Amino acid sequence: MATIYRLFCIAVFLMLLADPARATAWTEYRSTNFAILSDQPADVAKSLLREFEQYRAAVLQYMQLEDRPENQRMQVLMYADKDQFQALTDNPMIGGFYANTDAGPRMVVGPMDNFQDSSVVLFHEYVHYLLAEHSQIRYPRWYNEGLSEVLASMVIEEDRVLLGALHPWRRHWLNAPGWHRLDDLMAPDYESERARYWMQFYASSWLTVHYLELAPLFDGPDYSAQTREYLMLYNQGVDSPTAFEQAFDMPLRDMDRQIRRYRANRFTRVLSLPVARYEGTIDKRTLSDNERQFALADLLWRLGQEERAREYLAELDEERADAARGLALRAVLVNHAGNLTDAERDLAKALALDPEHLRVKANAAHFYHDRHEAATEAGFEAPYAKRGLTYADAALAQVPDDTESLYYKALLHKAAGQPQEALRALMAIYQQFPASVTVNLLLANDLMDLERPDLAEQFVSNAERYGHSPEEQESAQEARARLTSAENE
Repeated sequence: MATIYRLFCIAVFLMLLADPARATAWTEYRSTNFAILSDQPADVAKSLLREFEQYRAAVLQYMQLEDRPENQRMQVLMYADKDQFQALTDNPMIGGFYANTDAGPRMVVGPMDNFQDSSVVLFHEYVHYLLAEHSQIRYPRWYNEGLSEVLASMVIEEDRVLLGALHPWRRHWLNAPGWHRLDDLMAPDYESERARYWMQFYASSWLTVHYLELAPLFDGPDYSAQTREYLMLYNQGVDSPTAFEQAFDMPLRDMDRQIRRYRANRFTRVLSLPVARYEGTIDKRTLSDNERQFALADLLWRLGQEERAREYLAELDEERADAARGLALRAVLVNHAGNLTDAERDLAKALALDPEHLRVKANAAHFYHDRHEAATEAGFEAPYAKRGLTYADAALAQVPDDTESLYYKALLHKAAGQPQEALRALMAIYQQFPASVTVNLLLANDLMDLERPDLAEQFVSNAERYGHSPEEQESAQEARARLTSAENE
């Protein structure tokens, strides 16, 4: 299921990176809500920034959500060379990648002849992020995916966006046999690894949400009030089929008949929303070779590709001060690979080059957390947790809300037998990212360790609400089972 989900359920994209030995000029571009690192020409990167800013404004406007600043800019990596981008994949259709990392969400974009071809995928995943961060509503899986599909197919123009278009990628599956009825959508087969099943699930979800949201465009009924009531009942704990039939005052099969008729539409009408192109400032900064190596390696290791990350970091010019954060990260990864001597050398050099750099301190905390874990596993005590906390606290004195430093501060306090301090650090992350499934599960499990299932309930519910991938949903189910067991003791 996980493999099919990655390949076909929209978060379909594999991280593909260039040969680290081939140096290319990379530049960072920053708008209000996005930051792009790219070796594309400036006009291409800036155009993508404006597209994302306009799209974000359109989604928030349509969903009637507050346009408040993000806790951090969405990070986007954008590649210019097609061969480099596709060097590590067997699928030439892959055009981008989205991932939730420990340091926040990331997107990777390949060369794009037509942005609309890739935007349907990237926008889909970004909708999930926006709804999780800005909305208090818990959406059932089928509705969440269908709504993201509808919003992802927006067509962006100079001073407006067009909502409701049928993207060419979806037309085939809209006309294919094997349609999912509402009862199928509400209880999908999560164990299925058939690509066809999930492509039809997404197409069926798209059409159903399109009908509930946009049927009046085709002289159909306005079901907006019933849809809101359904979501309200679902959020109150009513099971999805019962909530739907109660809100719409009809059996599911009657709605299925309406949707089958709606499926025959050509979908040539769209809803036009006045949303102006982004005209805010875009800051530009060219990265040094060491900064480029660090940026690419940092993303790679967060995606679990540590060997590739180490290859990038092997190219550092160690005599330059800007090598410090790359060396500190390399210390962590070389230690993971079992080479403690070289890891200690790299960390010492990083601290000598730039002891005040935030990322150097954060990676030092990470390094000593790992050393503590290894010492504990080997059965002896060492002052690694205390040493790691010194670096985590120093980083947080510099930037109090640095997510990574807070994360390792929490782990180190827990390792040092200070669970209350660990909870405080995790709560500081939660205040920034209340929709993070990882953070909610960490808080839930730590509270259950402290025999406080009453307090853990909120965070288990959050994980269930925000869990999007099968892996996240499975983790939330495990936390719920543990919570139920604790409550029954």
